Amino acid sequence: MTWETVRLKEVISHRKGFVEINDETEYKLVTVKLHRKGVVLRENLKGSQIRTKKQQVCRAGYFIVAEMDAKVGGYGFVPDHLDGAIVSSHYFLFELNENRLRPKYLEVISQLRILQDQIKAVGSTNYAAIRPYDVLDWEIPLPPIEKQQEIETLYLETRSKIDNLNIELSYQLNLIDQLNQAILQEAVQGKLVPQDDKDEPADDLLKRIKAQKDFLIKSKKLKIGKSTDQSVSYTDEYRIPESWIWCKVDDIFFVTKLAGFEYTKHIKLKEAGEIPVVRAQNVRPLYIDKTKLLYIDERTSFSLERCSLTKKCLLVTFIGAGIGDVATFNENRRWHLAPNVAKMEPFEGCDETIDVMFFNYFLLSNIGQRELFKHMKATAQPSLSMGTIRDIDIPLPPFSEQKRIVQEIEFRFAKTKQLKEYIIANQQATDQLLKAFLHQAFELKEKGEPVIKSNGKAIELTTSTISWNNLAAAPFEKRAAQPVNNIQNIDWEMALMVACMKNKLGVTYGDVGLQKNVFNTNYLQPIFSKQYNFINSNFGTYSSELKDDLKRNPYLISKKIANNKEVYIVNPKYSKQVLNKLSAPENRGFVKAIENMLSIYEQPFINKETDKIELYNTVLKVAIDKRTTDINVIYQEMKNWKINQPIYTTKAEKFSKSDSGKMLKLLIEKGIL
Repeated sequence: MTWETVRLKEVISHRKGFVEINDETEYKLVTVKLHRKGVVLRENLKGSQIRTKKQQVCRAGYFIVAEMDAKVGGYGFVPDHLDGAIVSSHYFLFELNENRLRPKYLEVISQLRILQDQIKAVGSTNYAAIRPYDVLDWEIPLPPIEKQQEIETLYLETRSKIDNLNIELSYQLNLIDQLNQAILQEAVQGKLVPQDDKDEPADDLLKRIKAQKDFLIKSKKLKIGKSTDQSVSYTDEYRIPESWIWCKVDDIFFVTKLAGFEYTKHIKLKEAGEIPVVRAQNVRPLYIDKTKLLYIDERTSFSLERCSLTKKCLLVTFIGAGIGDVATFNENRRWHLAPNVAKMEPFEGCDETIDVMFFNYFLLSNIGQRELFKHMKATAQPSLSMGTIRDIDIPLPPFSEQKRIVQEIEFRFAKTKQLKEYIIANQQATDQLLKAFLHQAFELKEKGEPVIKSNGKAIELTTSTISWNNLAAAPFEKRAAQPVNNIQNIDWEMALMVACMKNKLGVTYGDVGLQKNVFNTNYLQPIFSKQYNFINSNFGTYSSELKDDLKRNPYLISKKIANNKEVYIVNPKYSKQVLNKLSAPENRGFVKAIENMLSIYEQPFINKETDKIELYNTVLKVAIDKRTTDINVIYQEMKNWKINQPIYTTKAEKFSKSDSGKMLKLLIEKGIL
C-alpha cells in the first residue's frame, strides 16, 4: 500500500447552488469557529429577518471554508444536526468523493498545519480572503481508504479519551469553586476558626466605631450618607456566634462614588499621568486589575478629595457588566475613583477596628452577594445605589477574630489555588496530547512501507505512548503540601527572587538570566502568582510579557556592570522592605522554593554559572515539550535547537551529551522530571 500527495480538487468538488429565502420559513444559520474549532449553529431566524435572500444550503459532511477567516483556521465540517442549514456567499462548500477520501480522515488532516500552512490570503490585513480555487489547490497526503479508516479510528479513540478527561477536569474545577464558596460560607458565619473569650465583644467594638463616626460628623469631617427608604433585612435567616453582631454597612463604612457631574466637569482620562484611576473594568473579585489603567492629573484628584483613594478600602462595581464585583484597594500611593465604582472606606481613626479583607470575603460569599443585590430590580440597566449599599447587613466579629478568619481563608485558598492550577495544567496537557497524536498519525508506518513525514522524523504510533494516568489530578493533600505564596504580587515576587539569587549565589542576572530562573523555579514548584508563556530562544526559555514586567517593576532597577552588561538589582529605596519580606515567617515557603531551585546550580559538572543555568533550562524545556526522559531524544532535540552564540549554532554544540545526561539525571533525582 502506498501513500500519494494529491490536490484537493482531485477528491472534492465545489458546490455553489443558491436557494431563495422564504419569509415565512424558519432557517438555521451556521458559522465556522476559528482555529479549527468546528461548525456550529449561529441562530434560528425567520426568512423575513434574513436580509440577503439568496443563501447556500449546507449538507451533512460538506467541507466548509470561510472566505475571510480561513487564514485563522475558519474551516470545518457540517455536522449531521445542521444538515439543511444555510450560509451566505462568504462561505465555500465542498462535497467529498468518499470513494477516495473519507470525511473523518479529512477532518484529521484539517486539525494539522498541513492545510493551514498552505493558506495565502490575498488583500489587506483586515479583509484578506481566499477563493474556492485556492482551496482546491491545497495538497494533502492520501493513503488508501483502509489506512484512512485506521487513522480515523485511532483519532476518534484518542479524542474520546481526551473529551472524557476534560469533562472530569472541568467537573473538578467546578468542585474547587464550590469548595471555595463553602470556605467563605463557614467563615462569614463564624464556623471557620474558634472564638476566643479574650477578644473584645463585637457589640463593644461597634459602639466604639459609632462613637468615632458621631465625633467625625460633629466635627464636620464626615457627612451623613443617605440610606434607602426601604430597608430590607434577612439577618434572622442566618446564625452567627454570640460574640458577633449584625450591623449595616453605613454603621462602619463611609460609602461614596464619583458623581456624574463631577466626572463630566472635571475628569479627563489619559493613558499616562500622575494619578491612576479605578474603572469598573479594573475591579475584579478581591483584587484590582492593573492592566489598561487610565490616569488623571494630581490637581484634579485633590479637587475631588471625597473620591480619592488614599487608604485601604473596598471598591464595588455598582453598574455594568461587572456589577457586584468587590476588590480591596491597598496601594502605597494616591489613586482615584472613576464612574461606576463606589468605595467603602473605614472611618478615620477606625483602621484598627475593621479588617477590610474580611468584609471583601463576606461580600463575595453567597450570603454577601444576596445582600448586595437584595434591592435589585429587573431593569434594562441594573444598578446599585449608594443608599442600597449602605443598607447591606454585614456580620461584625471581634477585630482579632476578623484577622484570624482572613488568615485561615487565605491559607485554604492558597491550597485550592494550587490544586486549580494543577488541574488547568492537566487541561492544557490534554490539548497537547491531541496535537501530538495528529502529528504521529501521519508518521504511521508499517515495515517495508514508505512513510509520509511532516517533520522528517518517523514515529511508531501507539496509544500506549500516552500516559493517561499521569493526567489525573493528584490528591488534594499532595498538592496542599506545596509551598504557599502569601505575597500574591508578581513585582514583589521578582524582587524577592533577585534578592535570593544574590544571597545564595553571590551574583545578579539580567533579563535573560532571570527569564530562565523563573521558568526553572516555576516548573519545580509553581509558586508565582502570574504565569507566563515561554518560547525557545537563543539562550533558553523566553517570555516577552515577563520582559515587560521586569522593566516596569518598581522594586527593581537595572545596573551596568563589567563589559557594559546590564543586570537587575533590588531598588535601594525598597531594600529594607525586601529584606523584611525575605525574613517574614509567612513567606518562608516561597523563599524555600526559590532556594531549592538555586541549590541545583551548586552541582560541579559545569563551572560557569550562567552555562549551568542555561543547560538546566534547556534540558528541562526539551523534556517537558517532548514528554520524555530519554537522553537520546532530548539530545537530538538539542541538535535541532538553533542558537546564535559565539562559536555555537545549536544547543548540542554548546553542551556535551555527557553533561546533558548528568543534568537530566539530576533533574530526575530531584523529582523535577
